[in-house]
Amino acid sequence: MDFSSRFSRLGIEKRDLIEGDTRHFITPDNCAALTANETYLTMGKDGEICETKEGHFRHKYILDRTSAVQQWTLIKLSPDIDLQRHLNRVKKNSNKDGCLSQKKRHL
Repeated sequence: MDFSSRFSRLGIEKRDLIEGDTRHFITPDNCAALTANETYLTMGKDGEICETKEGHFRHKYILDRTSAVQQWTLIKLSPDIDLQRHLNRVKKNSNKDGCLSQKKRHL
């Protein structure tokens, strides 16, 4: 299944190529369904660069059993408030320090 969703800034691409843009995820049919136009935190393998029919180059991300996917929502709307607070902290620290930061963070 080829799936498109929105991306927040975490990963291998430059900020101007990621924030607010659409990315394509490829998942096996037996993976949990993702909802179009929702926001997700995804952690997994780096994307592969593929050429579109129009000749543009885009990243495609393969989500498999080694990937972690969590729907991103407001804390007050989250079914797991503590988890969403931790995810917000991870995003804040990653945006500030980068995902490869050597600083230790306590959640």
